[in-house]
Amino acid sequence: MAAAGKKVRMTVAFIGHVGSGKSTAIGHLMAECGAVEKSLIDKNEKEGELFGKPSSKYAWVTDTLPEERALGHSVESTICRLETDKFDMQIIDTPGHLTYLQNAVTGMAQADVAVLVVSAAPGELEAGLGPGGLTKEHAVLAHTLGAKRVIVVISKMDATEPPFSQKRFDAAKKEVAAALKSGGINPKGVAFLPISGLKGDNVYLAAGRCSWFEGWTAEPKTGPISGTSLLSALNAMTPPDRGDAPLRLSVERVLEVKGVGAVSLGRVESGVLKAGSQVVISPGGFTCEVKSIECHHTRVESATAGDVVGLCLDLPSGTIERGMVVGDAENDPPRECEGFTAQIMIRTTPGVIRVGSTATLDCGTAHVPVQFTVLESKLDRKGKLVESHPIELKSGDAGVVSMVPMAPLCVEVYAEFASLGRFALRDQSTVVAVGVIKSVKKLEKNQKMPKLSSALSALGN
Repeated sequence: MAAAGKKVRMTVAFIGHVGSGKSTAIGHLMAECGAVEKSLIDKNEKEGELFGKPSSKYAWVTDTLPEERALGHSVESTICRLETDKFDMQIIDTPGHLTYLQNAVTGMAQADVAVLVVSAAPGELEAGLGPGGLTKEHAVLAHTLGAKRVIVVISKMDATEPPFSQKRFDAAKKEVAAALKSGGINPKGVAFLPISGLKGDNVYLAAGRCSWFEGWTAEPKTGPISGTSLLSALNAMTPPDRGDAPLRLSVERVLEVKGVGAVSLGRVESGVLKAGSQVVISPGGFTCEVKSIECHHTRVESATAGDVVGLCLDLPSGTIERGMVVGDAENDPPRECEGFTAQIMIRTTPGVIRVGSTATLDCGTAHVPVQFTVLESKLDRKGKLVESHPIELKSGDAGVVSMVPMAPLCVEVYAEFASLGRFALRDQSTVVAVGVIKSVKKLEKNQKMPKLSSALSALGN
């Protein structure tokens, strides 16, 4: 619960295929809400004209890297702050290009809400949903990693033929709804709305050029909601229950700040982070003091679940890496895992999964290769046993399996730390399976990770 007078913190990730208009929608929303100065938009427009990109005035609010501006799309997941009547929001702009999928997943893992941006421009809707497109994969990954509340905006409505075409919107909505349903997301609980990120239609307020659009409605588990714009959809979301588990913070990236040193950025998943406290970082088992904490460029004495922060730790530069987990040294500190058992659902795989198969595990902000060591059971969709110790699992199957990480990893049991106990398994850009962790075999203090061959032998017995 938020303290009296303090708005609820909520993290929103804008996701979708490259070129769908995520950055532009964010920039325009920020400008309309007064979160960025008009002078910045004017400056971006003038600089964009010099580079032949005058339409980048809103996108460059979050696309600040020279590489991003030259390429015309996001490279890193960028966080900015937006305060509405209801929420103190942390907006994450994720990259949509396949090359930067790992950066996108890191951003998604911090989100409570996912805004799936889908371009309605000719050819772009089809590219995002077709072979090699990431529209569906982004939605499934974000939902699996914790963004259970989903909004779909059909963007670039000003670029349809004719502009602001109801027919194009209806066709896009139908195709995206089918993709979400096949990915395990109920489209009835999702708000669908047409927008123009560049022109501003239905971003901040409803606009007349979509006069046929009477507003969006959705029926999530929390109850019916409705509205007319992207802002109203965001304000209609219900923040998750943060619980009261001990401290866990997932490190999203580490920056070297001149005069300060290494600053670790990440989201507090549970508990309370306090300046001056002793924490443990895993993998690695490092114990150190939290020297300082910043939240949106403001120094604070503590941070609670849901806050995205930067923290300075009393450790040498180069010690902390993306994917590490911070916890209270005195209250159930995190520990590196030797292996874990999970219940998974196979979504799609070109072959079959057997003992010895490998995949990339996305859990929290970690991206680590893992290997299947035991296929304990095959289950039906209701979780009932179909077969013990199957030889293989294929697309559409569910099962209980054991895995070992092929690099240092810290995960938790889903029932105790949900954000560090749910995961996706990828084969490059394709989500092979999703699952939740049922048990973890953790390394004892000062114990080193055994060689993979030894781990396979131990967990296979």
